[in-house]
Amino acid sequence: MKPTPPASPKKVIFIGRFQPFHKGHEAVIRDIVGQLEKTGGKLTVGIGSANESRNERNPFTLAERKVMLELALSDILHKIDIIAINDKYDDAKWTAQVKSLGDFDAFVSTNKNVKRCLGKIGGLAKLEHPALLNRAEVQAKHVRQKKAQGEDITDFVHPKVAAYLDEINAERIIRESGASG
Repeated sequence: MKPTPPASPKKVIFIGRFQPFHKGHEAVIRDIVGQLEKTGGKLTVGIGSANESRNERNPFTLAERKVMLELALSDILHKIDIIAINDKYDDAKWTAQVKSLGDFDAFVSTNKNVKRCLGKIGGLAKLEHPALLNRAEVQAKHVRQKKAQGEDITDFVHPKVAAYLDEINAERIIRESGASG
């Protein structure tokens, strides 16, 4: 039986790879923080695949992704916890890792593997989020492709993130890691 989402979740985890962190991610986080403020809850943002970088699926490092989140969310950083979640290449080990990070009562994700693994944790409910359901608007792969082609991505990422991506030469990073396809 599927867990029923709590009426007022207190501890929510949102896991994403944030390759790069874009306006879709930002909208979800800001909305969840706003909802949790009403209930006295707390959002934890898990940077997934934290141990992966400079490859096709994960061109940016953990440190680079954390900077992106901090830049875009600077005004609400005190209301969230940012943690690293490594790939374990084993569902049971990955699920145990996430479970050990906190006593969460709900999670938000569109990733099928995350949903499958976290759906097995008793009492942990999946929260649907409208901004995640309309992913045609903003997808990290689409943003990477545009950046690798030297196109303007300011419609897709926070202005501070766009400036940071230029600063670290993200165009080169994406092309060299093979993440532009």
